This record gives sequence, C-alpha cells and structure tokens, in this order.
Amino acid sequence: MTDISVKNRIIAILSFTFAAVILSVRNALTFTLVFFVCLFPVLFFADKILNGEKIKERTAFAFFVFAVCYQTFFQFFNRTHENTIQLMIASVLALFLAGVFAATSVKNLPYSILVAIIICFLDIRLASAYSLFLLTFSIVKLQLEIKGNKFRKSSPKKKNNKKKKNDKAKEKEELDPFFTVIISIIVSAACLVYCINAVFKNDLRITESIDYLLTQFKNTVGFSILILYLLIKLLRSEIKAKTSIVIGLILNIVPIPLYFINYGWSTFSLFLVSTALFLVLVCFENGDIIDSVKDSFHKHKYIFFVEILLLLQ
Repeated sequence: MTDISVKNRIIAILSFTFAAVILSVRNALTFTLVFFVCLFPVLFFADKILNGEKIKERTAFAFFVFAVCYQTFFQFFNRTHENTIQLMIASVLALFLAGVFAATSVKNLPYSILVAIIICFLDIRLASAYSLFLLTFSIVKLQLEIKGNKFRKSSPKKKNNKKKKNDKAKEKEELDPFFTVIISIIVSAACLVYCINAVFKNDLRITESIDYLLTQFKNTVGFSILILYLLIKLLRSEIKAKTSIVIGLILNIVPIPLYFINYGWSTFSLFLVSTALFLVLVCFENGDIIDSVKDSFHKHKYIFFVEILLLLQ
C-alpha cells in the first residue's frame, strides 16, 4: 500500500478488517476470518506486484478486484466444512489473485508461472481456471510481442551511433520478455492438460438447481455484461492481438460445460471471473482502450454504477 498516503492506508486496513468481521459474523463462523486473513497480504502488497506504469491506482484496483470476486471466491471457501481444507482453499485463492496481479508485468510473470504449478497440486477447479487465464493472456502477450518486434524492425534506424555493449544489453532485454511469455504458454498449457485429465479421471457428477445460481452467484449477470462490454471495446480498438483475444475468449468458455457437470455452478461462476480478468488485463495492454473506458464512464456514469452494483452482488 505504499502507493497511497498513510491516512488512506490506515482507512483501507480498518475498512477491510471491519468488513471481514461483519461478514464473518453474518456467516456465524469464526473460522471465516481465515478467508480474509489469507487474502489480506495479497491486497496489502498488491502495489509491489501490479504494473505501476499500466495501473496507476494499484491498491484501489486490487481492492476492487477482490470486492467483485468476493462472492465467487467465498463460495469455494464456504462450501466445504473441514477447517484444514478451508485453510488450503483460502491459501489457493490468495495465490490465484496474486498470480493474476503479477501477470500485469512481464518482470513478475515468472511468479504467475510458479503459481500455476503450485495450484495444480492443491485444487483442480481453481487450477483449471487460473491455467486457462494465464495461457490465454500469455498468447495475447506473445502476439503483442511479435507485432512489437516487427514494428521495431521496420522502423527507420536512428543516425546516432550507440556502443555495442549497450546494443547487446538492449537485445537481451528484448529477448527476455519473449522467452518468458513462451515459457508461460508452455507451463500453463501443461497445467491445463493435467487438470482436464484429472477431471475426467474423477468423473464426478453434481446436480444443482438453477436456484443455487440465482441465490449464491447473483454477480453472474454483472460479469456477463462486463465480458461483453470489454470484448466490444477490444474488437473496436486498434490493439494488434484481436485474433488471440477471440481465441482466448473461446478457450475460456469451451470448458465451462465440462466443469459445470463435474463441480456445479461454482466453477461456472469461477470461469466467468477468470474470463473477465483475462479481458481486463488485455485492456491494460493498450492505453487507448483504458482512455476510451474512462471517457465512457464520464459520459454514462449511472449505467456504470448499475453495472458495479451487479458485480458486487
């Protein structure tokens, strides 16, 4: 929280603590506090892992993401009644969120890759959604890297001569992000294959009524609208990765029936969340898209406020 003033830091911590206590009391289980304790460090250190150049209000962004994901994340934690398993799920959710935040910066992308491997051994459902998020986002990053390299190669050479050592150093810096993204695609794809194989081996069948979705995941409508809105913004923009974005969206949607049949509405909601996070992070890859969203917000504030309320259900 070093990106905000001491006063706002204290307010943020007190507000989070108050919300954690109230929500735990409402749930009538003291152990619910573990959920908030595990996720608190991720929010507290979000400014260290989020890309400060792309996301100016890092702590506010982290708190908002947690707030809109709360209902979906909490259902994963609350559906099991064994304290040991609840502790594990809360830890996995914290890793999930930290991995998403780290993916905003290529420098921190290795941490996102490590998170994908760790989660695979802890929770197949969360690992599947996270691996898909990382895979699709990395594919977009790869296309942006390739387009960026082509642009740099086609641009006219500058007259100023630079030292060979500096040129070699720059070449290494340019190769590193490309290599990291390639590793991210390979690892996340391998993790996803492992997860899908585990799902087929488990061969579970859960039948849940539509009432459970309507009562426990009221944020479904909000996430559906957000996904559609961001997709339209991205396809109308000049971002040089539209093919990868469409492929990524399809890859995020295709597994939903399989996981829904095996794990119920909670995974349906989870994949909506991971798809929305994928599109949000892609938007931050292009400053013009963010400016367009800000402009739309100022022109249609009340529509955005309604959407925010739907997300916070």
